[in-house]
Amino acid sequence: MKKEELRVTFFHTVNNENLSTFTRQLATLLQAKVPLSRSLGLLFKQEKSVVLRHIISGLLNSVRSGDTFSEGLARYPKVFDPFYLNIVKAGETSGALDTVLLRLAYFLEKKWKLKQALIAAMIYPLIVLIAALLIVVLLFIFVVPRFQDIYQELLAGGSLPLPTQIVIDGCEFLHDQGWSVVTLIAIVVIFMKYSFSIDSVSRLLDGISLRMPYLGELVRKVSVARFTRTLSTLLSSGVSLPESFSLTREVMSNRVMRDSLERAYVGLLDGESMATALEKVKLFPPVVSGMINVGEEIGDLPTMLNRIANSYDEEVDTIVAGFTTIIEPCMIILLAIVIGFIVIALFLPIIDIIQHLTGG
Repeated sequence: MKKEELRVTFFHTVNNENLSTFTRQLATLLQAKVPLSRSLGLLFKQEKSVVLRHIISGLLNSVRSGDTFSEGLARYPKVFDPFYLNIVKAGETSGALDTVLLRLAYFLEKKWKLKQALIAAMIYPLIVLIAALLIVVLLFIFVVPRFQDIYQELLAGGSLPLPTQIVIDGCEFLHDQGWSVVTLIAIVVIFMKYSFSIDSVSRLLDGISLRMPYLGELVRKVSVARFTRTLSTLLSSGVSLPESFSLTREVMSNRVMRDSLERAYVGLLDGESMATALEKVKLFPPVVSGMINVGEEIGDLPTMLNRIANSYDEEVDTIVAGFTTIIEPCMIILLAIVIGFIVIALFLPIIDIIQHLTGG
């Protein structure tokens, strides 16, 4: 097996950034009246990702053999989900594949930027936490044992201040049970990862996340933005409302909200307006249902949904920026407290040592 084929077998996926870039470039070429097969050939030549090159090659062969573009995409379900596939099908049916791909690229870019903003908000606290743990471990391995030897020699077995004793006991515990602690942490991580795959556990955690004071608000706003932008993109591409609603429901990551959308979907199939169906399940804020109702009344639901998505994207950005502003000084203070406690605890016995040496 060739090296490229082996890598594709094990890493058969494409990140959102690469996928959105591919989609936008393909749309641009199609808008320039470049045939689909030639457009794919040009993208294949410039693509650096091994996985994406393999996929584009497969799409090119599929199109040249007479298949539609959507039929070629269907062969890579791990990369092109039903949402992507249905939008492309709608574009092929309407004869506006280039326009549909541009909308799709815009959607993927917004989704990727939102994800990056959320990740960026957590990077700083994570770096500070890792730095604090490394500093503590290094102090326990290299510094505390030397101070402990000094205390035993100069204090002749005398008692140590409580903070110092806590630090020394922690050092001895880490030295004696370090690997046991690492093993326990690994087991906990594996157990949590396994628990998240259990439907009932995931649903419970999703429900808890919605009720938490700060996190719940953020989860709801992210969900509103994702729901409205996904639905707007599908409707703008010519996908019917019931099918668009069904596909949008599936992209919601929070299972509690997905269940609520399932009930709203049943109401939609029973003939209710989307605003009424959403209002009954009390999933989103009343203002969202109200704006959707206006969009339905004026016959321009996709535009109204897109406005809602833009508004909530801005609110999410504001919340994330506020979170970052608050968490940075908090993490610095936490780091200072931990390191300061260890340093002060190590130097407290120095007073007793000086008194012992001076006879005071």
